Amino acid sequence: MGGDAAAVVLVTDVAVLPATVVVWALQAFPEKTASGKGLAILTQAAAAGGKLQVDSASVDVVVSLAETPGHHSSLCLGEVSRILKPGGTLIVQEPLATRELLAEEAQEFGLSSVVVQTQAALQRSLLLAGFVGSTTVECVEGVGLASTFASLGPLFNPVAFQVQKPTWETGSSFSLKKKAVVKQVNGVVSWKDPALDLDNDELVDEDALLTEEDLKKPEPSADDDCEVGTTGKKACKNCTCGRAEIEEAQEAQPETKLTLGQINNPESACGSCGLGDAFRCNSCPYKGLPPFKLGEKISLTSSLLVADV
Repeated sequence: MGGDAAAVVLVTDVAVLPATVVVWALQAFPEKTASGKGLAILTQAAAAGGKLQVDSASVDVVVSLAETPGHHSSLCLGEVSRILKPGGTLIVQEPLATRELLAEEAQEFGLSSVVVQTQAALQRSLLLAGFVGSTTVECVEGVGLASTFASLGPLFNPVAFQVQKPTWETGSSFSLKKKAVVKQVNGVVSWKDPALDLDNDELVDEDALLTEEDLKKPEPSADDDCEVGTTGKKACKNCTCGRAEIEEAQEAQPETKLTLGQINNPESACGSCGLGDAFRCNSCPYKGLPPFKLGEKISLTSSLLVADV
């Protein structure tokens, strides 16, 4: 369709559109169809392989009405996008499945060769074709489900969407602002942010934050200068590390000895005496003995009665 292209194009997969559809188009777009030459009708759109005989970017509004499920494929939507002007309007109407169909159901209903779409699938196809601003609109009366699929009426409902073609074209370009080059002074990056002007800020003297206690020199801790003997470290004659005082306190503690009653009927105030040295306190009278059961006589094996050295 060369020459003066129509402002509004009705595209359909049927052979003849009802007169009510034409009247609807004239009333829906009065400003674009006022001259009487602003409306064009293309029927049996699928017969030519989906190719529309319309110049590219020459139409303001395209209304694509289909009675066959799956008519608006990616190829069909791409062809419609081709003839629309940037910013143009597209209205698509198609019988959409109320739910997803299994492969067995599609074969049973004779829909194996038909790409059945749901509302979500058609909206996704419109988005992938480059259209934006998808909204649901009222269906055009007079176009429904093709008679071939009349028996599947409860499974399909005609649904219409209105979308816009963006004002930009695919492959369009625009210039980007170059980032400001940061100057370097003597190899050091030099920059200044007015919001971070440190010259106007009052600086705090770090030394003024220290107290007299902070300024005192800490006293060094006494080194452990005691000699190491055969039984470990032992306090020397001139001990200054405190080890001598610790040894004197240990020697002053009375030696705990087991009584006959404690051996025949061992008891524990803390409950840990029978568990072993790892759980006994320093003053435990059972320290050095193997684990035992409380209330039972403590008996030592012959190996424990022999000295190690």
